[in-house]
Amino acid sequence: KINMDTDKNNLENKKTYIYKIKSITGLQNIPESSCAFPNIMPLDENELDELRKKRVEREKKEAYLIFDYAKKSIVQLKYDQAISLLRQITEKFPKEAQFHSYLGLAMQRKGRTAYAQAEFKVALQNNPQEQIALQFYRKQEENFNQYNQQEK
Repeated sequence: KINMDTDKNNLENKKTYIYKIKSITGLQNIPESSCAFPNIMPLDENELDELRKKRVEREKKEAYLIFDYAKKSIVQLKYDQAISLLRQITEKFPKEAQFHSYLGLAMQRKGRTAYAQAEFKVALQNNPQEQIALQFYRKQEENFNQYNQQEK
């Protein structure tokens, strides 16, 4: 075991260790006082990978809770709230097609057609079978084409 109080080098190791723990676990309230981890063994890469996986799993569960709340907000016609929530989770999980589809849906219902279409495109890039995106993207394309034909 390493005694973190012995010299500056060990103190730097401790700070690095605490930083890694904070960044991997998402926990920010780890005390940095010398008594917090008086005898500490550094984590190996397998342990760090396991912590990273657990963090991603936890964040994904949280994102789906937010997603459920955003869907309820759409049903309740609270589009601004839904848009805000869905933007948060699409930034965190940009590959989740459902998140983009529902963001597109909220944007479309809010009257932000260009933004909606962009979100539907992203959803289809991530999952070409995403049904909500397909349905609304086709409708947006039809409306766009009809508008262009009227302008001619």
